[in-house]
Amino acid sequence: MSSQAKIVTRVLGEELEKFEADNICLRQCMVKQMGGQTGHRSEFTEWHDAPPIATVVTGSTPTISNFNEITHLAVPHKVTTYYTRPFKLNNNDTLDPSELSRQMRAAMQAIDAGINRAVVNKIVEEGGQFVGRTSALSGFADIAAVDTLLTSQDVSQETGKTMILNASDYNSMASDLANRETLNGRAENAYDRAFVGQMAGFDTFKTSFTPSKTAAAPTGITVNGANQDYDPSAADLSGNEPMNIDNRTATLTVSGTISGAVAGDKFTIAGVNAVSLVNKNDTGNLRTFTVTEFNGQDITYSPPIIVDSGAPNSTVTQARDDYANCTAAPANSAAVTFVNYDTALTNVFFENESVCINTAPVVGTEEQLGGMILMNETTERGLNIIVAKQGAISDLSTEWRVTARAGVTVRDPIKCGILMGAQTA
Repeated sequence: MSSQAKIVTRVLGEELEKFEADNICLRQCMVKQMGGQTGHRSEFTEWHDAPPIATVVTGSTPTISNFNEITHLAVPHKVTTYYTRPFKLNNNDTLDPSELSRQMRAAMQAIDAGINRAVVNKIVEEGGQFVGRTSALSGFADIAAVDTLLTSQDVSQETGKTMILNASDYNSMASDLANRETLNGRAENAYDRAFVGQMAGFDTFKTSFTPSKTAAAPTGITVNGANQDYDPSAADLSGNEPMNIDNRTATLTVSGTISGAVAGDKFTIAGVNAVSLVNKNDTGNLRTFTVTEFNGQDITYSPPIIVDSGAPNSTVTQARDDYANCTAAPANSAAVTFVNYDTALTNVFFENESVCINTAPVVGTEEQLGGMILMNETTERGLNIIVAKQGAISDLSTEWRVTARAGVTVRDPIKCGILMGAQTA
């Protein structure tokens, strides 16, 4: 038993090094580790502060009405999914010393793929930004359009940003670079290796796991009822104890048939422009919203429509001013236009701190599980991975289980979204 445990430790240790290096999202996203006891007592949900935004008043002497309580926003981070690769080795498999290594490598690859898919799918479904290009993506101008969008909305230029591209669009970007002559080696790399690297402020990666997004079906949708904007609030105080409020979504009541909408569909509302988060400038462009779910004539969407109140003189109005992201509340009968017009492969982008991979231990100690676990290891970025096995004396086979546990949180929908080509309105 001890000899086999050493073998498993060596094999898994080798594969963990490769796993950490290969997992794009685990490297690029924020990672938060949840303690086992904390997770057990909270249904594996922890609330973490959202980055605050502040506005200023001018003049040497603020008035008493300028001193308002701060609204502390928080976001729930959940560990939701077990990623497990179960497999069985028969007695003949054990005669090949390298078989366990091969199966362990395949298991780690599968877990790696599962986490990467979970991240990009979450961004597609909840990310609040959308850049649609009328033709197929072809190069620098497409990624620069995303950078322009985020910069105009004061999405931080100080933290890293990531662009995960499907292979077809990535290679088109490389083709654009390969045709250039003044990039000091980058054009040669693009030609020889189809390599893009950093472009327009983004670290770019070529992948096979970005999903296709189906064209949005609803048409003829209008807002049903004026002034459906949102007041951000830290907690619900109506019960016996304060309850945290998740301010990433709101509800919009509409007229028309929305039964064809799916999570991740993007829409705009006539007359509702995007406001930059810090400087509060009208960008001149309609704010994009994302469907997270719908019920009857109510669309749950993100980000919520928050409009500057004008003169902050209370906690509520101060919160509206600090977190304002739109120029106006939607008018009654304002047109709701879905903008992911055509089915196409997606490319996702995000400010690195806007998306979080939440991790937690899978199990306790070997002693608590009767000695079943052969290895319980945590990567440098905080993902816990366990290997467990049990044998059958009847046929001399062994059943193996490789498991990790994680969840994904889009912390700020305004700071992530999707880029799609061939969107012909």
